[in-house]
Amino acid sequence: MEIEDLRIKDYKGNYEFYLQEKSKEQRPLQETKEHLRQSSESRQTKLTACKVRLVKNKGHRYSVEDAAKLLAKTVFSIRKQEAMQKLLEIRIADPASHANLEESTKLAEEHATLQEKIDMLMVKLEELMEVVEMQQKEKKDGM
Repeated sequence: MEIEDLRIKDYKGNYEFYLQEKSKEQRPLQETKEHLRQSSESRQTKLTACKVRLVKNKGHRYSVEDAAKLLAKTVFSIRKQEAMQKLLEIRIADPASHANLEESTKLAEEHATLQEKIDMLMVKLEELMEVVEMQQKEKKDGM
């Protein structure tokens, strides 16, 4: 018998059987962690490519008003994506979500997709902030 998460589970067998069953329970969690690690590496590669693309497009200029509006929209989008990610993390933390490998993998992929969106929005936010700061500096120097 085992007590875990305020639940009692009765394993019908010897200690070796218990270890085998625990191993089966942990396998989906380990596969999900591996999938998240691979997704993270892929996300970093895409993020680097996005940064390179933004550096190449530095000549793109926004008006002060456009940059300020886009800045506010981007901050809102980041907050929205982070809130969605937090809700997803609560679902991922639920031990019941790891009972089904398919569901667990789906949650991990969803989490990675949200993180990728957040990373891209952060890069855009940095670019917009630079544009706004540069335009404010130009205004200040011009006065």
